[in-house]
Amino acid sequence: MNIRNETIAPPKDLAAFIDGIWITATDGPMDEISPVHCCLPNGSWEIVFHLTPQRFCILIDDKQVWMPELAGFATNGNPVYWQAKGGTLIFGLVLLPETMELLTKHPTLLRENRYEDLRTYNQPVFETLLTRAKHARTTEKLAEAVFATLREHLLQPEAETRPPYFTEALRLIRHHSSTRNFEDLSDQLFVSKRQLQRAFQDKLGFSPKTYHRMVRFRDAIHYLQQNPDSRMIDVAYDFGYADQSHFIREFKDFTGQNPRTFFSSWKPMSTVESAHRALAFG
Repeated sequence: MNIRNETIAPPKDLAAFIDGIWITATDGPMDEISPVHCCLPNGSWEIVFHLTPQRFCILIDDKQVWMPELAGFATNGNPVYWQAKGGTLIFGLVLLPETMELLTKHPTLLRENRYEDLRTYNQPVFETLLTRAKHARTTEKLAEAVFATLREHLLQPEAETRPPYFTEALRLIRHHSSTRNFEDLSDQLFVSKRQLQRAFQDKLGFSPKTYHRMVRFRDAIHYLQQNPDSRMIDVAYDFGYADQSHFIREFKDFTGQNPRTFFSSWKPMSTVESAHRALAFG
């Protein structure tokens, strides 16, 4: 079986909402099964399209679930594991933690559920995403359809639903994730700590500190993917953890495993850093 794992950087106008896009395509007989893949557990939410006819099971908290055409995964706790049959194409969107509150009125509920069949969630944005995705015949067209839909649902509500200080707080945390002390964040934004805490709780369902933990861990695990031979003590220092033990505790909180165990059990087959190849499907 030939497996192609591709990644796409989000368009600049959607970079404040999407952490990344990944594509997995398998060539080979339908009775062949790929090695194990997983959705990285960095606290974000992933929307995964599976539009080829081959149905397969995913493993969530030791339970098998049939993969639908459009699924959502809360990537906190143990990873979501899956294997693909030959001839499968899967397209995944990794959303930034704050994006869900712009797509649904119940972001906290979605985060608490490890898995959701988005076909049955009765949200217009998910219905539009799936309808348009089904009409795309290549991954390039699928990406265009997904990006167009997200622009319609994300770019306009942004200015209307988020106070400027909240948007700026998100930006500051994202761009300074390795900074240890965010006690002065409210002072920088000229709002009270209580007001900032309430905004995060109302919009995201968690505190600025939790958001910082999620973003910092996301950055650290991305770095480890690209630099697998890095020493844990160096990664801990570079990303603002108090020490190596602190980083390992955080790793266990997000993934349920220590770094060595996690990376030894999940290794991508290959990664292609562009998506200019048009892969037909359906």
